Amino acid sequence: MRKKPLPKIEKLKKTDLPQLRALVDNISNFKKFEKDCALELIEFALKNKNQRDYIIYTAKINNLMAGFIIYGWIDLTKGCYDLYWIAVDNNFRGKGIGKKLIQSMEKNVKKDKGRSVFIETSSKTNYTPTRIFYEKCGYEKTAVIKDFYDKNDHKMIYRKNIR
Repeated sequence: MRKKPLPKIEKLKKTDLPQLRALVDNISNFKKFEKDCALELIEFALKNKNQRDYIIYTAKINNLMAGFIIYGWIDLTKGCYDLYWIAVDNNFRGKGIGKKLIQSMEKNVKKDKGRSVFIETSSKTNYTPTRIFYEKCGYEKTAVIKDFYDKNDHKMIYRKNIR
């Protein structure tokens, strides 16, 4: 049996930008304004190295961009973080890359004395696999805000205690 290659998880670098643009552009679940927002956060993080609002790590397999994660400390909290974006290229889905990105984030949050990570996502049917993924990673649904994104598109909030 052939062993699948493990993704290399590393902090965002300027040279990652072209591959990240292509990855974001190819994700079918994201609407254009969501893609624009993800790229804006990536570009902001590259230009502002010392900020900690948007911490970005990439996952690569054989130097190909397989995925990324964006998270950050929630202002005015003691040890709470938001996971803003996690995305895996369609060609690499189902290979454990999303899980490795989540585990890497949680390890970093714990190292920074963080205590909880929050995730928000849509209640739309096309986000069902995303919600199942979060639950498999140990996140619990803690709140639903009705009609948040749009009528019949509720905000689902998930949480995981890290400590």
